[in-house]
Amino acid sequence: MNGELYQKHGVCFRYPGAWEVDESGDVEAITVTLSTAQTGFWSITIMPDRPRPEDVMETSVSAFAESYPEMDRYSTTGKLGGHPYLKEELEFVCHDLISTAELLAIRTGRVTILIMCQYYDQEEADLKPLFAAVTNSLTFDAGDEVIIN
Repeated sequence: MNGELYQKHGVCFRYPGAWEVDESGDVEAITVTLSTAQTGFWSITIMPDRPRPEDVMETSVSAFAESYPEMDRYSTTGKLGGHPYLKEELEFVCHDLISTAELLAIRTGRVTILIMCQYYDQEEADLKPLFAAVTNSLTFDAGDEVIIN
């Protein structure tokens, strides 16, 4: 993906230049959020304390379940940059529209990260491939080892 390059806090990724970037956090976690012109967004949270991905995922899913008790949940696992990840795809109704949130948690030798994107079903065809491209452009440098490609 061509576009703007974000390179701070030990992460590097490309994103469409028209999207807005917001950083927030403290010593416990830093979150970088990309906002689209639509309602969808992509974010990465970097946690230096390295909590277990299972705990990060369960906390995140529980927060969604509290707001959307009739949520559907689809779990998968895989590897990203040689590291195992947990992935949850959540489908729920928000403002009378079907919404999807994709969550991916991974722990490296230095940090735990949570990648999240969210979009309405009408935005899926446009945003899902763009969010995947941002994720696929992501690198995280943990010393000499590139953790995510």
